[in-house]
Amino acid sequence: MKDFELLVQRIESVGLEVNIWGDLNCNVAAYPLESHTKSLLEICNLYQYHQLINEHTRITEKSATIIDLLITNKKEFFTHSGVCHIGITDHSLIYGVRKFSPWHLVHLEDNPNRAWEIWSPLFLEICDFHAPET
Repeated sequence: MKDFELLVQRIESVGLEVNIWGDLNCNVAAYPLESHTKSLLEICNLYQYHQLINEHTRITEKSATIIDLLITNKKEFFTHSGVCHIGITDHSLIYGVRKFSPWHLVHLEDNPNRAWEIWSPLFLEICDFHAPET
């Protein structure tokens, strides 16, 4: 977890969007939480990361756990997330539906001049398509 926190610190210093997907072997549905799961969730809380999966992802005859996770620092960029129980293994498929459009690039920019450089050609392309010069 120390290496994970160092990685998060480095990513945070450059302001990137982070999406972590996969089997992290941290059962966020357990009670009480194991120490490594507690550490993961504390790091997520500290850096305002959100775990989006809230349904069991590994189901066996003896247990059901949420160990396949989707962690993001931009939960507002996701419209849906969940679990598909496909039955091929005891792990279910997790998914997230991320909003995507060229406009989101403008919202990510802190520098107004760079935001204008991104927005202007997008806007003009739309104008040319819907109201072309004759």
